Amino acid sequence: KIALYLYDIIPLTHPEYVHENTLINYLDYIGTYLLYADIILTSAESTLKKINELTDRYNMERINGCVCPLGADLQYAAAEDEEISSAVREAAKAGRYILMVGTIEPRKNHETVLRAFEAGLFEKGLRLIWVGNWGWNMEDLKKRVAGHSEYGNKFFIFSGLGDKELQYLYKNAYFLAFPSYTEGFGLPIVEAMKNGTPVLASDVDVMREVGG
Repeated sequence: KIALYLYDIIPLTHPEYVHENTLINYLDYIGTYLLYADIILTSAESTLKKINELTDRYNMERINGCVCPLGADLQYAAAEDEEISSAVREAAKAGRYILMVGTIEPRKNHETVLRAFEAGLFEKGLRLIWVGNWGWNMEDLKKRVAGHSEYGNKFFIFSGLGDKELQYLYKNAYFLAFPSYTEGFGLPIVEAMKNGTPVLASDVDVMREVGG
């Protein structure tokens, strides 16, 4: 028996937000997976619904599915001797900040948040912290950030953080901004709420399901 854990089918539903190589590779194997899988596991009901719609569209027999939500116990994942860097502490102490967590890619919609800050949120004393690696098709934004007048002052970017550092940023954030155009689950929503941090998210089906 073959059990397939499928996190999302974003390359099919939103190909404009993935790298072209990702789309090519995805198309190469998704058909085979759906043909041979005996059961499909997903992290959200909305993802399972999209898979059923896909198999229906191509007159394929629906595959038995089961939803297995993702966990967010950062305090158990962090090593006991893990330290919080001075750079992270200083950024968090600089003032009230809005946090964004995830790969910096078109689908995550970082640019909209940055524009909101440039339109007045910086002036209101809010800081902006992004946590994540730079992804694909973001060259223009990367150049803009590198030359930004507030970068390193009211605007910070961190990558490669440990679990303890990430939880520290969640706990001290004014709120989490999660304006993605689409998601397979949206784990930062759960991580933020688990730390008592409010979430401002885009109106997407999976966000409503995961965030309540």
